[in-house]
Amino acid sequence: MRCFRFGYPARAWALLSASVVGLGCGGDGAPNQELPQGAVPGQSGASAVPIAGGAGKSGSGAAAPGGLMPGLGTMMMKPPVQSMPAAGTNAEARATAGAGAAGQSSMLGSAGHAAAAGGGAGMPAAAGGGGAMSGAAGAMGAAGAGAPIDMMDPTSVCAGGKVGMGSDEAMTRGMGGGRNLAVIMYNATPPNTVSRFVTTLVVPKQPAMKSTLFIWPGLQHSGGADPGRVGNGVLQPVLTWGPSCSPKAPASAQSYSSWWISSMYVNISTAAAGPGGCAGGDSMDVAVGDRLFIDFSVKGKDWTQTVTNLANMKKVDFTIDLKGQDQNWVIWDIEVPASSRPAEDTIFEKSVLTFTQPVTSCQPSSAAEVDFFSPPVMSPDGMNCCYEKLVLKQMR
Repeated sequence: MRCFRFGYPARAWALLSASVVGLGCGGDGAPNQELPQGAVPGQSGASAVPIAGGAGKSGSGAAAPGGLMPGLGTMMMKPPVQSMPAAGTNAEARATAGAGAAGQSSMLGSAGHAAAAGGGAGMPAAAGGGGAMSGAAGAMGAAGAGAPIDMMDPTSVCAGGKVGMGSDEAMTRGMGGGRNLAVIMYNATPPNTVSRFVTTLVVPKQPAMKSTLFIWPGLQHSGGADPGRVGNGVLQPVLTWGPSCSPKAPASAQSYSSWWISSMYVNISTAAAGPGGCAGGDSMDVAVGDRLFIDFSVKGKDWTQTVTNLANMKKVDFTIDLKGQDQNWVIWDIEVPASSRPAEDTIFEKSVLTFTQPVTSCQPSSAAEVDFFSPPVMSPDGMNCCYEKLVLKQMR
């Protein structure tokens, strides 16, 4: 496994390097092994943040349990650049090239602008501008962050929208490797940003090995506004097999007796996630086959992640102030920090992205050829992208 520097500031890179060396990403061919319980990777400089649990601290300052840190795989990557297809190459490009294309002439009327601020319907669309919001197509943006949505079919917001190319049609290239066994990504071009992201994760079979495995959807900053200098971190509800740096991991983590999930924020470039780099809320054990409805939403500067187990309606959540930092990099990931590997494919159902400005394409910016995504659908106003199913394959 190789590690690369992708242009992060010197202090951030020093922290990443200290963490990754501790996690087995040193020289070429170095094994990717778990840290011993209680071990803390090295620090760099007087202001370095201690990384990944052990005797370190996390969140509110409570001692963090020993274990690995999720999200390092994408924090070591350069964000993919989302580009619009050339006009005439597919249905989405042809639609956006015409006068009055959905969302293009109605940015003032896009109710999703209000959603980013935490509620209220947007202004009416400009006359003749196209893209006026109505019915289910505008429900998610108009309602604002945290508004009730249909957990069974959140993709109804894209009804009647433009259909893109699925993985069977599109030529895709993956940006995985290293800790990212499988990853599909979407990147919104700044100054656009994600104001909400929902998806349903189906809990797969239990791994055979007793070492940590992470499966998660996530949001990450990849350009745009960062007024509070929050830095390079990942919002991620993490389905975990084994121990991690989560401050509230259950007993099953140490015994490898169950999958468990906790909403987390991980950041090792600044102290935004606490002195240990891992912040998070309560955790809950989940069973194979459970469907976990995951909702990221922002109100003001506070991001909330809520995970609801549709099998029993139990839920856990976590809220953190990211000081107005844009979140525009969307990630579906299987991360392998140790020796465990998935026992079967990982399925994400009915994923919906909501933006602060209309987009021109919902095509993933990165997806390995082996993985699957259904044809994305862009809502009539351009404020949402919907994906019926994404499958991260067990076999690479």
